[in-house]
Amino acid sequence: MKTTWWLERSKLVEYVKEKLGMKGLTGNYKLEEYTIWKLVRTAYTTFPWWDDVGLNKMTTVKEGMSPDDIIAQLKNVQNTEEFQRYKLYAIAFDDRVVNLFGSGYYRPTRRIDENATPLEKMASAQIWAEEGRPDRYVREVLGLLTADGNQLKADQYYY
Repeated sequence: MKTTWWLERSKLVEYVKEKLGMKGLTGNYKLEEYTIWKLVRTAYTTFPWWDDVGLNKMTTVKEGMSPDDIIAQLKNVQNTEEFQRYKLYAIAFDDRVVNLFGSGYYRPTRRIDENATPLEKMASAQIWAEEGRPDRYVREVLGLLTADGNQLKADQYYY
């Protein structure tokens, strides 16, 4: 009854949380975790998830952006809740791809969506580094498996 009364009177979320003894509690993200793994198993790439969580609205991507501009935009969104949600999905997606690489039966042919922006690719590269993804995995995902040292240095996402 009280919740209906609070809703009808447009009480603030903080007020309701305090009255229910929920102040300071963090969310239970089981539903999102289930959604993430359901999408990962259907090969839903990280690019549409980038849009789903709203990062495309928080950033401006222009053709020919310098790596420094890309990194600056990435730093602006890294501490947002939207980016943290994206990161959870990207890690789960990569875990699935790594497991498929090792299976010997199925080797995914599509690891980075062809529509991915340079900003999203840079975010993925940073997440790979944070997660300690094997060098061979990163090179294969970026299409640099047979690249020599100069080609590796020239790639803005690898080097």
